[in-house]
Amino acid sequence: MQKPIQIEQLNDVLPFMIAKTEGFLADQSGVEKIGEDILDAGIVINAQKHRATLAKRTQTLMQKQRDIQKAIREKEIMRQNRREARKKRELDNTKQALRDEIYKLFIKPGEV
Repeated sequence: MQKPIQIEQLNDVLPFMIAKTEGFLADQSGVEKIGEDILDAGIVINAQKHRATLAKRTQTLMQKQRDIQKAIREKEIMRQNRREARKKRELDNTKQALRDEIYKLFIKPGEV
C-alpha cells in the first residue's frame, strides 16, 4: 500500500498534470490549425493572383487579336476605297477624253 503522503501528492499533482497536458494539447492543435490556415491562405491567395494574372493575359491576347483583325479589315477597306477611287478617276479621264474628242471633232470645226 502507498503511503498517505504519496496518495495526497498524487491526488493534488495528477489533476494538475492532466489539466496542463490538456492545455498543451489544445495549444498544439491551435498552433497546427493556425499553421494550416496560414499555408492554405498563402496557397489560396497565390492561386487567386495566378488566376487573375492568367485572366489578364488572356484578355490582353484576345484584345491584341481583335486589334490585328480590325487593322486587317481597315486595311482591306482602304484598299477597296483606293480601287474604287482609281476606277472613278479612270472613268472620269475616259469621259473627259471623249468630251475632248467630241469637242475637237464636232464643236470646234463649226467655230471655224
